[in-house]
Amino acid sequence: MAVSLEDIVDVSSDSDSDTSPDKPLIHLFKRLIEIENKQHTVFKNSQINELLQKEFNMDVRNLHVLEIDIYLTVVKKFLKEWPEWDSFDKIVNEVRKKGQNSLDDALLEKKYSSMKSFLKKALDEAEPLAKIAVEKIKEKEKGAKGEEPKDDDPVLEISATKAQLKQLFFRYPNPKCSKSIFNIDNIVPSQIKVSNIPLRSILNMSGVTITITGPADAVLYKHETNHEFEYVLCNKRLIAKPKKDLELNQEIVYKGSSDAVINVSKIISLINKAYTPYALSEIMEIINFVLISLKFLPLKVFQESTYKRHTNKYPYVRYYFKDIENAFMEDIRKYDLQLQEMIIPVLEIYIGNFTNVMDGRNNLTEDSIMVTCRSCSISFQGASIVNEIKMHFNTQHEVPDVQCNNCEEAFTVENIAGNWWCHQCK
Repeated sequence: MAVSLEDIVDVSSDSDSDTSPDKPLIHLFKRLIEIENKQHTVFKNSQINELLQKEFNMDVRNLHVLEIDIYLTVVKKFLKEWPEWDSFDKIVNEVRKKGQNSLDDALLEKKYSSMKSFLKKALDEAEPLAKIAVEKIKEKEKGAKGEEPKDDDPVLEISATKAQLKQLFFRYPNPKCSKSIFNIDNIVPSQIKVSNIPLRSILNMSGVTITITGPADAVLYKHETNHEFEYVLCNKRLIAKPKKDLELNQEIVYKGSSDAVINVSKIISLINKAYTPYALSEIMEIINFVLISLKFLPLKVFQESTYKRHTNKYPYVRYYFKDIENAFMEDIRKYDLQLQEMIIPVLEIYIGNFTNVMDGRNNLTEDSIMVTCRSCSISFQGASIVNEIKMHFNTQHEVPDVQCNNCEEAFTVENIAGNWWCHQCK
């Protein structure tokens, strides 16, 4: 059960690993071959942005938000209308009948070329129209400059839950509410079915705590992703872009009062030994995650101390809004009100007193491990812990995409959380 260095992701911002395929359309075809029904395949905006970059050499980071929206809409529409879907489905069904799970490379390349050509024609036709639309927007915005608020300017303070914040502001002034931008309806959190999130991504999500308790319920280890959040209401129709001067200090800091020092390698060895009897249990998936996380600490640590660090050099951002119907065209041209959520990724690990474990009095069992979803106030323990965790997060939690505040590259939360909220800016 030993963890090798190959199992450990790079949590410094200098990692240059890139697992994204060079041909996203090929990757899409392979996904469709693996699943039974293409209707259940979700192609997220971040993946379409990647497609535009890698397949059509579009630098989406430097395009106007309206132009990006137009290209996203075109790709979504024409992906569905590709005329060779029926023949592709027949080929896939024949492959499955033969007990195979992949297409011949030459045939795959042929379908790839056909779809790419089909999409390129649509994008080429849309490009001049998109640029004209952007120029019209810029002309109306010309001369508008954002000003920093003065000390005596009024400031609006709002107390709201995370679920309420996501729908608190209308994207445009709502004519049904006297052109108000505030959504004052009672907001009921929705339950959204998402894709199958890997366990490591779940355990690295904000608001999740992993605890290992020893004798007398003493906490031996606690892992928490305690992101810090900042919110700003912005109008994305304005040319002004968010500030990018915030760099995070990635040095590890600790807080504790004990002088007792222990080698991290010793902790890893003790946990390995304690859970050897459970080698075939699904609890080992969580133990392996714990052992990887310990590798990020200094070689020697103080017991009964908390170690904390930012896992990325820059924050991430994402945007929330409540869309409305029948907005006035004049308002649509002026406003695109979105609530910017800035995410400052913070990892905290608490190391308890391992003296009793070192003395051999370790009553560590499956029930010694607890995973808590703090936002839902629910905890998971026992032999079926992994299955219950996955069921909860796949049915109760929405995980919108994020983008780096520095380079503006977009990521699914599944991918960025799986890499400890770290990436290298391109």
